[in-house]
Amino acid sequence: MSLAQSKVFYFGYKLDAATENKYKDEIKVLKKEIDELNIVKFPDHKVTLAEINCRIGERLLALQDFGLAKKFIEKTKKELPTYADSLESLYTGILFLKEKKYEEALEFIINAQMNFIRMKDRTGIGFASFNLALCHLGLEQYDLALDNLFISNRSLSTKRKTNILVAIKINLGNCYYKLNLPSEAENVYVEAIQLAKKIENTEQSQAFLFFNLGLVQKQRENFEKSKKSFSTARDIFYKLDHLKGISAVDTQLKNLEN
Repeated sequence: MSLAQSKVFYFGYKLDAATENKYKDEIKVLKKEIDELNIVKFPDHKVTLAEINCRIGERLLALQDFGLAKKFIEKTKKELPTYADSLESLYTGILFLKEKKYEEALEFIINAQMNFIRMKDRTGIGFASFNLALCHLGLEQYDLALDNLFISNRSLSTKRKTNILVAIKINLGNCYYKLNLPSEAENVYVEAIQLAKKIENTEQSQAFLFFNLGLVQKQRENFEKSKKSFSTARDIFYKLDHLKGISAVDTQLKNLEN
């Protein structure tokens, strides 16, 4: 492994190790180390620095910190124009996705996904495919959503346990539920709950997972299990003071009693 490759690997590891709730502190540390790399010249240091900045931008897009992501991406345009353009395309697509403009989002995210595939960038492929899946979910194209979630899961499966892996499983479960495959949905929701419990600050995700699990168990007429899942969801929603969640759970529990 060359010095340049080892630097990219090191910064990639540091980014993956950063927890979602402390990433800004980690970015500050990384930025200082990147500035130091600018002082110590080594072969291909400009390209290496550009790739590191792209990796940080990619990570920030996943965390939906779009403003900070754009700053890092813009630093890379001269040395890695294709990489930077791919991240900008993904960034634009995600903004359309947040506005529920799914058709517009698809155009940009597919462009990013194709570029990441050509570059053999597994992380980029994973994040682009995940956001493509969300577009297809919004358009009720559940088979296409499943295909992209599977791609995303394979591409990101080597990552440390992070919220993105929980989100993939949540949406896999949602697809199965919409496709009237309750057994598959239940299995995926259970896997997602087990994973979420190992990650900090996932209580809200856990609450919604237990709620969704309750819906699937109700669909399968496992009413006792459903009641237990809804009750667990309600307990978590109470801790979070999540009024809409509490109301939704109470409605489901009342329906089970009737």
